[in-house]
Amino acid sequence: MSRLAERDFWDVRHERVLRGSAGAHRPRFGDAARRRVGAVSGETYSDFLLRMLMQRYMPANTNWKAIEIGCAPGRNLIKLHDTLGYQPYGVEYSAAGVVQTRAIFAEHGFPVENVIESDLFAPEFQAAHAARYDAVLSFGFIEHFDDPRPAIDAHVNLTGPGGFVFLTIPNLVGPNRWLMRLAARDLLNIHNLAIMQRRAFRALFERNDLQVEFCGAVGQFHAFGLILRHEQSLRGRFWRVVDRFSDFANYLMFAWLRGRSFETGWSPYLVCVARRVEAP
Repeated sequence: MSRLAERDFWDVRHERVLRGSAGAHRPRFGDAARRRVGAVSGETYSDFLLRMLMQRYMPANTNWKAIEIGCAPGRNLIKLHDTLGYQPYGVEYSAAGVVQTRAIFAEHGFPVENVIESDLFAPEFQAAHAARYDAVLSFGFIEHFDDPRPAIDAHVNLTGPGGFVFLTIPNLVGPNRWLMRLAARDLLNIHNLAIMQRRAFRALFERNDLQVEFCGAVGQFHAFGLILRHEQSLRGRFWRVVDRFSDFANYLMFAWLRGRSFETGWSPYLVCVARRVEAP
């Protein structure tokens, strides 16, 4: 197994966020349409559908512990706690990402020691945290390896019996690949595009220790290429226009679709929700 993106890439990415204002909240155009369907301020329509999927398959439980793999900047864990009540934990091997996530944990009153600075694959981390969590999540992680199976093994090892693995990757093939080539061609190289075919993605979870509850595409449209390039660039006039376009597109989806979904080649996420079972 080889990494397609090394630690220094993530350090640079997270340090830029720490120096800038990318993590700061501000009201977004169309928030009234978001609130009408139960979304939160600034949430994209596809992320709203992803959260609804999580609620459909995973129970609310304030006693459950959940860990996110590659947890920076920490907002996913805060949203998870707000949605299902889980106690948030995270593992992150970028030092800048750890600082970022601990700051968000402190802001929301969660113990900063719940953010663990470690490589997921470190034997000592895997041994200390085996079967410790009721939910193990990652939002764009396994696609950064040429062979994602050891990464999935690491997710499953952290999951207790009956617990859930909730794993997403971006869909950067089909029409979305054209957008990435236009706006962020260099970033395609750090993604394993082969597993973004739906059949190949499903095959990764055909294993004796997982019972798949859902595996497929989620969402309508997400401007991955523009957003990823935006994260790598200084905020200029062009990127402010991108922000406004994204706000308007999401307003239309919230106003017209109102929680409905139909998956297409533009769907931005491939998602697997599975329960840990005892292998026969």
